[in-house]
Amino acid sequence: MFSDVFNGNIREALNSRIAILGLKNLEEKLEALKKTETADVMEALYYMYAFMPLSDIGDYDTEIFLDFARHGAFLYNEGQFAGKVPEGCFAEYVLGYRINNEDISANRKFFYDKVNGLIKGKSMYEAVIELNYWCSAEVTYRTTDERTLSPMTVYKNSYGRCGEESTFAVSVFRSAGIPARQVYVPLWSHCDDNHAWVEVWCDGKWYFLGACEPENSLNMGWFLNASKRAMMVHARCYNPYLEAEINAGGGIPVAVNTLSTYADTKEIRVRVADEAGTARQGVKVHFQVINYGSPSDIATGITDEIGAVTLKTGKGSLIITAADGDSYGEVLADTKESSGFTLRLGKVTETTISGKFAVKAPQISADSSKDVKSKDDADDRKKIEADKRARKEEGLFDKRSAEKTAERYRKEDGEIICSLLSKACQNQKELENFLTDENEIPYEWRVEILRSIREKDLQDTDAATFTEHCLYTDKAAYDKYPAEIFYKYLLCPRVSSEKLRPYRAYLKEKHKDVKLLTITDVRKFYEAFDSSLKEEPEMEYKSLISTAYGAFLTGYAGEKSKRVIFIQILRSLGIPARLNPVDGKMEAMFDGEFVAVKEEELKKKGVLKLDFDKAVPWSYCENFSLMRFENGEYRLLDINLGEVKKSGGLAELEKGIYRLITANRLPNGNIFAKSDIIEVKEGETVEAGVSLYEAKIEDMLSDYPVRDIMFTEENGERTGLKALSAEKGGIFIWLDKKSEPTEHILNELYDKRELFNALKTKLYLVVKEAEDLEDANISRVSEALSNRELLFEDFGAEAGKLARELYLEPASYPLICVINREGTGTYGTAGYNVGTADMLLKICRYLEEK
Repeated sequence: MFSDVFNGNIREALNSRIAILGLKNLEEKLEALKKTETADVMEALYYMYAFMPLSDIGDYDTEIFLDFARHGAFLYNEGQFAGKVPEGCFAEYVLGYRINNEDISANRKFFYDKVNGLIKGKSMYEAVIELNYWCSAEVTYRTTDERTLSPMTVYKNSYGRCGEESTFAVSVFRSAGIPARQVYVPLWSHCDDNHAWVEVWCDGKWYFLGACEPENSLNMGWFLNASKRAMMVHARCYNPYLEAEINAGGGIPVAVNTLSTYADTKEIRVRVADEAGTARQGVKVHFQVINYGSPSDIATGITDEIGAVTLKTGKGSLIITAADGDSYGEVLADTKESSGFTLRLGKVTETTISGKFAVKAPQISADSSKDVKSKDDADDRKKIEADKRARKEEGLFDKRSAEKTAERYRKEDGEIICSLLSKACQNQKELENFLTDENEIPYEWRVEILRSIREKDLQDTDAATFTEHCLYTDKAAYDKYPAEIFYKYLLCPRVSSEKLRPYRAYLKEKHKDVKLLTITDVRKFYEAFDSSLKEEPEMEYKSLISTAYGAFLTGYAGEKSKRVIFIQILRSLGIPARLNPVDGKMEAMFDGEFVAVKEEELKKKGVLKLDFDKAVPWSYCENFSLMRFENGEYRLLDINLGEVKKSGGLAELEKGIYRLITANRLPNGNIFAKSDIIEVKEGETVEAGVSLYEAKIEDMLSDYPVRDIMFTEENGERTGLKALSAEKGGIFIWLDKKSEPTEHILNELYDKRELFNALKTKLYLVVKEAEDLEDANISRVSEALSNRELLFEDFGAEAGKLARELYLEPASYPLICVINREGTGTYGTAGYNVGTADMLLKICRYLEEK
């Protein structure tokens, strides 16, 4: 199938991996398969094993990879696009089985059979457009947690977050023989959160598109303007020799820097030196942006022999950090103004940025991006596909079947069961089988194990897994521990963000001779466990958590995987255990309290008293964060803000160096930040004020290109947003009747009606239909405001796209935007924030005076 040279490179990489890791079993298995599989299938299989994350070798049976290999060989030789894709591109972006950190299950033949008939006779470009319409009829966007479901589960569920939509769509494109890869912004710079989409290779060129968000042309998507403001866009590649422009940092996959496809870029160079000015080679450098109130990595690099590392990035602000031994350094870099930076290592309390500072997001002007609208025929087709998906979603929950299952249980438990089953999507029958089988599992355990896990676990965990965990949980522990401890930290199969699998029978048998009566026994046992599993970070996918079986089979597991597996072992042996919710350290329960598994992690605590500015609605990990300095970097703590406030601002913390950051995200995307370095000492209390770095009105305004969304006026005429705002500008407010956030802004508008009536800027109150005007609160405000007009709009796709262009959450109301006379957005907000009406008044007065 592949050329001799390419095959030679594959076998060299595979043989080297087998030799380094000592994977004799894998070598024997592949040798045996040569007797039953074709040469082409074996070449495909060799490629996957040569470059897959190490954990996948132990966690998945070869038969799964054979399914991908067989379909890949078929596509290479007989697929519609056979012979049109270069072998390297085909191997990585068609044959490649892993896209993100999803659970792996066979899917390519399944999707091929679903879509092949749709694209017969079409060009690769035309096929991509057709396939994305099909994807949109099967899957839509919904916010979910960070664990990535398999493409098959996403297909069956009919929804997923952007990372799951794009993983699903890439699988569909690859199933048809079209090279595809997931691309993503690790973190936005101009707003919080991140995003993932898809790139496809058509006839020698990479194009981009929104996953399950079809258009009639490629290189379109709501994220187009947003991506121009990114400081980094990555694609994943599992073969480190295939792509030239990758960001260094170690591990699999490598991050391919694709930012230049989307944004204006600049190459920067960072030199790392110690206090004496001597260059430091081999130091890992972190490039960070502030997102959700804390600095986080968008790229990493390793310094060369002269202590330097380069990065192609956007034109905005980066926080660049590095550590070497006990020395740490940090610098705030404005890449728009400079391309060279020096990072001097020293004492962490002296080199960490402190005080007030501004973090700039890359800016785009209104004339730098055209407003791309879908053609009417594209919009019509989207509605057709959306209707198909809606009908599919309607059939996901069988209410009658759920109620019948619930009849076996007490009334209060029956209500819980119906609620759980309604979230299971296509997996409802599996859960019902678990809830109704005839084994001796107490009914209360069945309910509680389902309550102890996450919504996604309800959707992709089979009945046998839940049954195994219940049958092999120590029955005596039920009487020994309080119910809340037993269910949450012993019966519950979930430890972190791993895929749930049956592990107790295996772990109990493997460690049947282990006796753990004291925490000292646990610590000695951990030392033996830790030394039994080697680490090979360069061959691991950092965000994958190995299964216990896979780790012991290969003899390898990463640091995070080890922690998860050890907690699984303790629970299997009847000891309540957890990863500490604040710092992620392993803990086991003895004498009624959780104790650190590693003796060196026994906490020597002090108290941090946080004095919150009462005028600010504080939200942890949105406008402030607390980080602890550990192992050369600041790590975010998982703080329960409600509990801290209940205690009067007191937080009991392990002694050490902490960083408190507050982030005032401005409407133009910039952040006014404050950084305080705090040392918490054992047995002492230290105080820290929590306040924002306030901004002036002129700092808050933006210049965003927005779409010319169409409205229906009271007289029935159709008018665009830009025409309405051309003379005096406008405040456009989408009102969702009887929703609490909308009620708040309506009350503020009414209370300040005289001030709004005095503005030159016109208010436009936008509702869905005439009946909305009968709502008492909307009617009251409409009558009180003389400086207003009423507009009608369906709150559909166009309103959602406008929200995204203002970097706001779609379908979050009230949606409010200030548009200037040039038709560009200067301010936007969604949902409700205290003081929104006052902010609108200040902005409009400023603009009118200006």
